[in-house]
Amino acid sequence: MAQTHWTNQTIHTSERPTNKYLVLIIFLCRHSNLTFFFFLPCFFPLHIVSPSCPRSLLLSLALSVAASMDVIVPEPQLVPPAPFHLDLNTHDVPKSVANACKIHAQLTDTFDAHQVDVLFKPAQWLFIAKAYPNNERVEFRVCLYNTTENHYKLEFQLLDGERSSYHSLLHLMKSDLNLPTHANRLTMGYSNGGVGGGGGFASSSTSTSSSAASKVSEDNVKQIVNMIDSKYVDVKIEGLKLGYKLIRSHPGILPTFVAKSGVAAVLTAIDSERGVVEVQRCGASCLNMYCTIDHDQECQTLLKAPNGMNILKRLALLGPNHGHGSHGSDSKSSGFSFFEEEDDDDDLSHLEVQRQAASALAAIASRSSTCSFVQGINGGQIFSDLEKSGDLRLMNIAREGLRYVQQGSRTHY
Repeated sequence: MAQTHWTNQTIHTSERPTNKYLVLIIFLCRHSNLTFFFFLPCFFPLHIVSPSCPRSLLLSLALSVAASMDVIVPEPQLVPPAPFHLDLNTHDVPKSVANACKIHAQLTDTFDAHQVDVLFKPAQWLFIAKAYPNNERVEFRVCLYNTTENHYKLEFQLLDGERSSYHSLLHLMKSDLNLPTHANRLTMGYSNGGVGGGGGFASSSTSTSSSAASKVSEDNVKQIVNMIDSKYVDVKIEGLKLGYKLIRSHPGILPTFVAKSGVAAVLTAIDSERGVVEVQRCGASCLNMYCTIDHDQECQTLLKAPNGMNILKRLALLGPNHGHGSHGSDSKSSGFSFFEEEDDDDDLSHLEVQRQAASALAAIASRSSTCSFVQGINGGQIFSDLEKSGDLRLMNIAREGLRYVQQGSRTHY
């Protein structure tokens, strides 16, 4: 174990530097001006932090710290008077154990752990959240209210999306936060001195998925492809979701799906409904699953399609304002559901589209025989751009994809 000796000017280690300096760096960033982080090399040269620590990791830490420092967590507002009422999924949080800042921090950690995209609105003490459990889009809000008593009120409320997937996700998040999984104005439970003490489930849960997968026939595959080809947007979206689940749950049926023009149908759906972000997301997730699983044919159907790789490129670079002009008055059928508290410029929907498309490109780049197709659409630049996106999950995918592209480039020289 390396022994660290502190002096007034320098840091010495008896063996080799370790990543424990990252902890020091984060501490200093949280307790000093944010600009300090970006001048880190002046104070802590990269080799001092760790010989193997990549510069991109420091960038990720910088963005993470910056995000946490940009948020000012106020005291929440009082619960509005009647006739306002809180959702049944509301919990009492004792003020003696957790203040508003601590609750905010624990919720943020829980959202990160369960891959939930959130926007925090300090004025309302409100998290606007979007997640995709089981590839189902769910949109919900988490709001903290003050009371004149010795506790806060923490409310979870579903806004839109598939109910069973939402409750499955909510169960996991509540378990992490040591909350009762069946709420009825109950008091938040605590373990080891605070919110989100970790640990297992507070109560046993019953899995909703069957262990024995049902057989899928050729007719079933045809029906799914027909749904993807439907002229109705909502049917098309359900078909894309079923296509994703089919490939994930029954990899052996993939050749049949491809033979029945399933991949071609997915590409057509994505290209014909560019203004519908939910079609883009479901289509991208379907292509990602296909690219990840199709080891035998190495995604040749996609690679040989006229616009296959360009479609993935477009999806990977999709911006936050994509398609705003087409959600119109029929937001449900168009796959859009903006919250009244959420500005269009703050919409998070594009992030999951980008992650799925970037993952598909990374899967193609990971195979030496197909990496050139990613290079052919300037994949290195795509991944470099995504690495600066500010979204940690997307940055990690981009970093992996860039490594594959660079390895492929060296192989060809």
